[in-house]
Amino acid sequence: MEIKFENFVDFDRYGDDLFAQGKYDDVLNLFLNASDVLSKEDYEEHYFLITSNIGSLYRISGKMDEFYDVVKQLITTGYACGDWITRALLNMEPEGLEELMDQNKLLIESAQESAKMEYKVCLPSEYSSAREYPVFFVLHGDGADGNIHNISHYWIPEVFEELDFITVYVQSSQVYCHGGFQWNRDVDTARKDILQCFSEVSKQYSIDTSQMYVGGFSGGAMISVEFALGDVIPLKGFISLCPGTVSNYYSMEKAEVASKRGVKGVILEGELDLEASVEDMLKVFDDTGVKYKYAINEGVGHVCPKDLTEKLSDAMAFMLE
Repeated sequence: MEIKFENFVDFDRYGDDLFAQGKYDDVLNLFLNASDVLSKEDYEEHYFLITSNIGSLYRISGKMDEFYDVVKQLITTGYACGDWITRALLNMEPEGLEELMDQNKLLIESAQESAKMEYKVCLPSEYSSAREYPVFFVLHGDGADGNIHNISHYWIPEVFEELDFITVYVQSSQVYCHGGFQWNRDVDTARKDILQCFSEVSKQYSIDTSQMYVGGFSGGAMISVEFALGDVIPLKGFISLCPGTVSNYYSMEKAEVASKRGVKGVILEGELDLEASVEDMLKVFDDTGVKYKYAINEGVGHVCPKDLTEKLSDAMAFMLE
């Protein structure tokens, strides 16, 4: 391939554009040639994510033998794969499948033993402990790219720093796969993680607990609804990007309480990834008076759109009205 990418984010977004157009063979070719179009550092850093995407694209294309070969290569070389991969393999009966799944289970369990909630704090340029600052908690999605490093390249801190916010990127303690974490396997654990993060950040930094917000992508978008409506910590609003199924995270009762607390929400869905339960949630918001803003990201599916920075700025303007 002649095209070269300055960073993995540009590479990933280029692949998302091709995928949204249904050009699956082109996306597969892109990822197969990743080592040629990315810097050595970017390729090595994202090797697992790139390779697991190759496997996913083989599966989508119906090339199940190639899919199995990729998964086998990852697991036998020490890379734990997520449950979507193992579920897909259950429909196959290749030789050695049971042993491979046992090996993957051990890899997941080993990773979970040492996993813990982690966070990264970005302070305003002129931060001073003499005053209190509003806070925005950013939550990664569930999956292979579910970590604070990846999400910070899309939900950039400058959006919030320009508003004099402290930005906190939070990483779940629940392992999904090699280098990837998840929020929604166990909601009680997710609650404990955000409570622990809030407790530690509030002790280390000067924060305004009356002006705290949360947001995230995919699984992080789903659990943001839970954290905000469920009053897990005192949040004033949430931004939910591509939340998927949110049926378990809202109720008429939760929405009524949230409305009285003045909680606001911004929900952004991909045009190719609309979810019926989101529409149902918005009806509940209408009935209970929860203020919200809803928008569709045109021409894309379950991804961070190219103009996400602008959309986040607009979302925060709504939150702070």
